[in-house]
Order: sequence, then C-alpha cells, then structure tokens
Amino acid sequence: MDWNYDMDSCPLDTKVFLLSASDNLLLPQREFVGTLTCKGHSVRRGKCFSGCPEYFYRSKIVAWKKYNVEREE
Repeated sequence: MDWNYDMDSCPLDTKVFLLSASDNLLLPQREFVGTLTCKGHSVRRGKCFSGCPEYFYRSKIVAWKKYNVEREE
C-alpha cells in the first residue's frame, strides 16, 4: 500500500505506519508505527510503538498507511 499524504484522513487512536520528515535536509525521512489521538480539538501524536520516540515526537508527520502485522516482521 502506498503512503497517504492526506493526514486529515488518518484514523485516530489506531496503530498505523507513519512517515516523519524533518526540516533539516541532512536527516532522512523515517518510518514509525504509532498513533494519532484527538485531545479536545487538536490532533496530537499518541504512542510510538516502533522507531525512535524522540524523533517521532519532534518531527513532522507527513504521511500514513494502514498497519499490518506481516509488514513489521
């Protein structure tokens, strides 16, 4: 499945693959398994299940795709 760059359509409180980017061009895009959650009216990063939590929480999430177990193994 290809990356979906429409972040408004990313399911909330659901484990998904997330693609992060940094404003620093020297740092590559990174892939994570995590969740987005809704706190009141703002959507925030939830839990980072796989990947570097520090980078996950400070980088910009630009795309998502459905999580499937086979891909992670």
